[in-house]
Amino acid sequence: MKKHVANIILLILLVAVVGLIYLRHKERSKHIPEVLLGKPFKDVIELKSKIAGKLVAEQEIEIKSSISGIVEELFFEVGDTVSTGSPIARIKPAPEPEELENARKHLKTAEIQHEMEKTNYKRKLGLESKGGISKSEMEQAKYSLEIKELELKAAQKKLRLLLEGYLEQDQEKSNLIKSTAHGVITELPVKQGQSITKRNTHNDGTTIALVANMGKLLFKGQLSEYEINKLKKGMPLKLIIGAYDDLVCQGHVVRIAPQALKGQQAVQFDFEATVDFPFDSLEVKTGLTVVAEFITQQTDSVLCVEEKYLSYSGDSIFAEVLNERKVYEKVLVSTGASDGTTTEIIEGLKPGDKLKPVDWN
Repeated sequence: MKKHVANIILLILLVAVVGLIYLRHKERSKHIPEVLLGKPFKDVIELKSKIAGKLVAEQEIEIKSSISGIVEELFFEVGDTVSTGSPIARIKPAPEPEELENARKHLKTAEIQHEMEKTNYKRKLGLESKGGISKSEMEQAKYSLEIKELELKAAQKKLRLLLEGYLEQDQEKSNLIKSTAHGVITELPVKQGQSITKRNTHNDGTTIALVANMGKLLFKGQLSEYEINKLKKGMPLKLIIGAYDDLVCQGHVVRIAPQALKGQQAVQFDFEATVDFPFDSLEVKTGLTVVAEFITQQTDSVLCVEEKYLSYSGDSIFAEVLNERKVYEKVLVSTGASDGTTTEIIEGLKPGDKLKPVDWN
C-alpha cells in the first residue's frame, strides 16, 4: 500500500515538473528580447555567380626553328627575361637524308649546266671576234651564263645551310634561334642534345621556348550553358586570387567564345577577362587559380527580410508577426529575389512589423 502511494506521489511530481517546464517555455516564447526580433528593411539585393579559372599572360609567343637539327646550346632558363632578337638556342643542323641527297643532286645539276653555258659562251666569243655572231646573240649568251652562275651559287648555299646551318657571311648566326618578342620565358620544352624539326608549311615544328609578356594579364575560365546569357562583353568582374592571400582585383570581360568546346560532357564556353594586377607590389606568377565573381541580377531598393525570419512549408512561405494583442501570428508572404541571406518581400509584410526568429522555441 505504501509503495502504491509513493508511486502516485512520484507521478504527481513528474507531471508538476513537466507542467512547470511547459509553462516556463511558453512564458519564454512570449517574451523574445527586442534585439532578436526581425524587422523588414529597404535594401538592394544582388545575385552573384562565381567561376574558377586561371591567371595567364595576354600574349604568349611560341619560338620555333627554321632548321631541323639538334639543340647544341641553350642560352636562357625558365623565368629569364629576353628581348626581341635575343638568341635563345644554337642548333646543330641534322637534315633529313632525302633532303640532303636532293640538295647534292641539285648542286651537281647546277654545276653541269653552268659548265655547259660557260663553254657555249666561250665558243660565241670566238665567233664574235670573227664577226660570225650578232651583238644581240652575244648579249643573250652572256645573260644565260649569268643566270646559271646564280643558280650554281644558290645550290651551293642551300647545301651548306643544310650541312652547317649558316653561311660564311652570316658568321654562324643562321643557326641561332632568336626571340621574336620581349618577355619572360615561361617554358623551355626542349633540352640540350634534343632533336628538333623545323617549321614549314607542312609542319608546325618543335617549340624551342614560350615567351610571355607579363605586363598584361588575363583571366581565362569557362561558362556553362546556363550562365552564357548572364555574362556580356565589357561586363565588370571581381577577381579573387587565393595564392596572394585572396587578393581582390578588378577586370572586365573581353571575349566570350561563340561556340561551345568540343569533346566536353557538359556544355562549356571559353571566356577571357582583363586583370588589373598590382605589378608594383607583387611578382607575377601565371597559371594561378582565380575566382571570378559577377552580378547576374540586381534589384532596386526593395522591402527585404533576413532568411532566418522565414519558414517554408511546401510551396508556401510564412513569417510570424507580433500583432496588437502581443501574440505572434503566422502570416503568408510572397517573396521575390533572394541571395541566400536576404529575401525580397513582395506581399505580406510591411515596414515596422516585428518578426519572430524561426529557430526560437
